[in-house]
Amino acid sequence: MKVVYEGDVPRLLARTRKDIEEADCGRIMYQRPLVFFGSAQESVEKGLWLYTKNILPLIAEEHVDITCMAAARYGIDAILGDIASLKKMEEAVSRYPDLAKVAHIIVVGKHGEPDLKCLKQAFPAATLHLILLCES
Repeated sequence: MKVVYEGDVPRLLARTRKDIEEADCGRIMYQRPLVFFGSAQESVEKGLWLYTKNILPLIAEEHVDITCMAAARYGIDAILGDIASLKKMEEAVSRYPDLAKVAHIIVVGKHGEPDLKCLKQAFPAATLHLILLCES
């Protein structure tokens, strides 16, 4: 179960393991991803999706510097997250140079095309991927 919003109205969405496994969160081109969403429920769900693909992700912490320190130590090769969360890492990346070597940034959004220029500057080696979801 997770909380989703239709406008300002929250509702519960029941998701089974099979629903999560069958979700389309893009092609997997990495082995050690960081999952970083503003919603803990989204982070857990995307982490479970990766787990169904035999990949053990690192889930972001609330504090960005702790997340970056752990990500550098874990040796992440990709980041999967929403644009707002990924932008929080922009400043911190300069303090953790190993993160600039991340190969893939996967931005998951619900509509529109977010401005990805800041991510390309912060992660110059990364290929940026945008996944627009119809559901929450």
